[in-house]
Amino acid sequence: SIVRVRYYDAEYNEGSLFHALIALVHMQAELANSGVFVRGGVSIGDIFLEENEVFGPALVRAYDLESQYANAPRIIIGPEVFHEFRQNRKLRAEHHDLADEIHYIKQLVRRGDDGMWFVDYLKAIYSELDNPDSMYPAFMARHRDFIVQHATGIPLRGRILPKYLWLAEYHNLVCNEL
Repeated sequence: SIVRVRYYDAEYNEGSLFHALIALVHMQAELANSGVFVRGGVSIGDIFLEENEVFGPALVRAYDLESQYANAPRIIIGPEVFHEFRQNRKLRAEHHDLADEIHYIKQLVRRGDDGMWFVDYLKAIYSELDNPDSMYPAFMARHRDFIVQHATGIPLRGRILPKYLWLAEYHNLVCNEL
């Protein structure tokens, strides 16, 4: 398990939610590019963090999101995050109004068939690459090849194949959109 905590500044509104999500886009894309697929949960709220200790309701909620809803390699964003984002101006960039900030956040997330929002790393990473016209096709080819290579031969019954099938569907959906 990896716990990532991002505190937001009480005095300057820098777009904390956007920055937290874009960091997850980069992390998830880099790991996927290395053949490591992750699942997780993003929550907001009280958390205690000191050296090797971390606990609090935000951690419990993130764990619940990961264990109950992220049944595929995706990072689920709890609805409480978006609720707090709409209510708390400090989560938005100081120079954006709510509509602007929502526009930028929507570039980083996707709603799944189950209604849960998740980090859309496959689509969002395109605009983050230094040279997307040459780097993105190679990234997507590696992503596809990893899915095909590792899904081949997995027993039809079990918990692993549905994760690869979800990943293949997500991959194909993004390819069709682009």
